[in-house]
Amino acid sequence: MRYLLLTVHLTSFLSWSHVFAQTDSTGAIGLRTFTVRPFLPYTRDEPDAARTQVDSTLLAGFERSSLRSALVWVPGVQMDERGRGGSSRLSIRGSLLRAPFGVRGVKVYMGPFPLTLADGSTPLELLDPMLVDQLIVDRQVGDPRFGSSPSGLVRAGLELPPAEGGVLQAEALGGPFGYYRLGVRGGAMSGHQGVQAGAVHQRNDGFRQQESTARDQVFVRTLWRHKRSTGEAFLTWQQARWDLPGGLDSLTAAQEPRSARPFAQLIDAHVAKQQLFGGIAVESPLGRMIILRTGVQAQRINKRNPYGNSPAASGDKEERITALGGRMTVEGHHSTGAVHWAWHAGLEVLAERDRLDEYAFTNAERDTLRVQADTRVGNLNGFAGLSASWARIALRLGAVTERTNYDHVDLLRTTQAQTSVGPAASPMASWEQRWTRSLSTSVRYATSVSRPTVWELLGTTGAFNQALLPERVQELQVGVFTSPDSMPVGMSLSLYRRWVDDLIVAQVDAADGSVGYTNAGKALLDGMEAEAHGTATRDRWTYQLAWFLTFQNHRLKRTDTLPERAVPGVVPMQMGLRARVLRAGTGQVEFGLRLLDATPLCLNCGDIAPGYLIAHLRVGWLPNADLEVFAHVENLFNADYSGFLQVDDPGRRYFNPAPPVGLYAGLRWSFRTPRKWG
Repeated sequence: MRYLLLTVHLTSFLSWSHVFAQTDSTGAIGLRTFTVRPFLPYTRDEPDAARTQVDSTLLAGFERSSLRSALVWVPGVQMDERGRGGSSRLSIRGSLLRAPFGVRGVKVYMGPFPLTLADGSTPLELLDPMLVDQLIVDRQVGDPRFGSSPSGLVRAGLELPPAEGGVLQAEALGGPFGYYRLGVRGGAMSGHQGVQAGAVHQRNDGFRQQESTARDQVFVRTLWRHKRSTGEAFLTWQQARWDLPGGLDSLTAAQEPRSARPFAQLIDAHVAKQQLFGGIAVESPLGRMIILRTGVQAQRINKRNPYGNSPAASGDKEERITALGGRMTVEGHHSTGAVHWAWHAGLEVLAERDRLDEYAFTNAERDTLRVQADTRVGNLNGFAGLSASWARIALRLGAVTERTNYDHVDLLRTTQAQTSVGPAASPMASWEQRWTRSLSTSVRYATSVSRPTVWELLGTTGAFNQALLPERVQELQVGVFTSPDSMPVGMSLSLYRRWVDDLIVAQVDAADGSVGYTNAGKALLDGMEAEAHGTATRDRWTYQLAWFLTFQNHRLKRTDTLPERAVPGVVPMQMGLRARVLRAGTGQVEFGLRLLDATPLCLNCGDIAPGYLIAHLRVGWLPNADLEVFAHVENLFNADYSGFLQVDDPGRRYFNPAPPVGLYAGLRWSFRTPRKWG
């Protein structure tokens, strides 16, 4: 590793517990904890140097238009977004090149249900902050228990309803450029049953022209216990729209930052999406030390997407996606003398059908049908693992085998193509050594496969590319961290090297501007990630400090004769600092700074996006035990920066300027019934 830095990470305030500011019956503000349950309860999830439990006050803070404001404080994570709640992409440890638009290669779960589709893409916008109380990010190649997650793993979950009585919460926020958000959520438990439900209404006119966003979403969740089994059912519906202003070159971004591409305005470039997602999961004990977990889920996505910056590179897509999935896991544990054993085995099946109709534009009007495709994808993951711990040593072994089948029918050309990826076995092994009651070190090696998505296989021409291979990923990681259970602070540092073979990149045809995808060569990724959080209390005051630092040196070697090049879109260095002061019964003040280094923008040119320093200030006031009023100033020092960096754009339209300094204000009200329901 090239970054031999001694840094410390306080893994979280209470690691597997969230910390919330809450008022008690006397109006005093304190720290409320609850156990993280990202799924129906798994056996203890081991601490890890590359796992971040996102601070719950980050999830509750900022303008809450999306999860971006919380995720950008996780080292090694980069989330770009157009406007507030617009089109987004998520990169973990430099996977951004795979995802110039969208989320690919990162596995995402909502509770026990995978949101990631069979082709490896994820509709991340479904995870509205109203549905997320708990957020866990594994920045390394994911645990085999969750199937193939080559670029990282994100797990989101809802807090359980209160064991006694019920709770009703409401929030209202407003800000510049027509932004406002209204949300309500309630929940209650009665005996062995519980229910939660909520709704969100969000609108934003946008800082730039052609950058408005809209989101409406409702959800309901039920929980039950029958004999020794527990179950959960979840259903959510979302209708969303976000406009596409197109990227700007550096001169236009500096002189006319609020402008949009004229052709994007002319064709009303946007994404309009309706999505329905639901699932049922059940956990049942099989004897005293074995647990069976099963779950099924389904989703339906209807999407309309007129896109393009010019007549040569534009189209109007209508897409209908139907997806199904299921998981079954058996896990157990037992002890033999001083050794504690744990094991798991399971299957995850994902199926997807993608119907795509794409029309060409003539004189900015939708004209002839140029793509009519029916693509079916099936993904099967089988996984197993074994761990043993004794004295101060923990050894973990695991593997996942993945097979993906593609069946593509071109209805216009009356042709059919079939291809398969795998089966490919991906092993994982880790060694953890605890040196003192609080300090541990770890070494981890993991491999995975990152399959091509339907969008990458079709490109903008709609011609199915059977020659496109999956990426093959290997990762070696060493870490130093403290046990969150043994001290109020923790320490962690992770150093990694990741090898990617057959890296998938976009390829633009200079003649007609069409985009296809190809395997470019080998990528080598070196990095260092560290974070620090700490809490101290004196009298009625609580002080919290959080810090993170990331170095990434990512380079691509296309052939043995060409020199290495920096991977575009990956920020070489990021650093963040947050300081928070809370006073019992009064409120809180938070100040934060994020520094991002200059970023390369393309493989074959010297264009670089300048670095920037962005700051925020948040003040919260508690007039009584049930109400919080807050104001949030974003971009406090009015820095010029881009909220979404396009990479390898043939017209050098790399920038999507972000808003200047803006004041957001709102209130959050909570009401709890003092009695038991039922």
